[in-house]
Amino acid sequence: MVFINDAACNGCGECVDACPNGALVFHNDHAVILQELCEECEICIDACPQCAILSAQEVQDSREVIRVPVLSGEVSVSHIELPERVPVRELVIPIIGSAVLWFGRELLPRLADMALGYMDRRIQLYSSAQDQKVSARSDRQVSVSMRKGRRVRRRQRIRKSIQTKY
Repeated sequence: MVFINDAACNGCGECVDACPNGALVFHNDHAVILQELCEECEICIDACPQCAILSAQEVQDSREVIRVPVLSGEVSVSHIELPERVPVRELVIPIIGSAVLWFGRELLPRLADMALGYMDRRIQLYSSAQDQKVSARSDRQVSVSMRKGRRVRRRQRIRKSIQTKY
């Protein structure tokens, strides 16, 4: 069964609008439940901003109705303790932390492996290109030295000896 605490009801009409069966009506600026129309869907309990609508359930073994105690007198808003608001920072930081952790554990090793592989390929290409240039240069020097005379070969030997000393 659903009951209304008349002392807590301020007559805002939210529960009357929310009831799909029309079981709630206004009487003397307070909501009243017509029990014969009420199907106990409890939508009105969720709709009431004052928490003036209460629910009581039957005990199946003894078929006795459990009555929910009703507050007497007016309920002051200053006595109601609202839950503290959680700052957005406390909600977002764990999400960001888990994203950074996943990035560090899953993506960073893969990216590092790809970068090192790229660098290895570049070094191999560069060293093989250098080897090809050196071999081509030495072939050219041999062919040039064969064509030129003794003086040219002597100058080349002197240049090589100077380069190796310094």
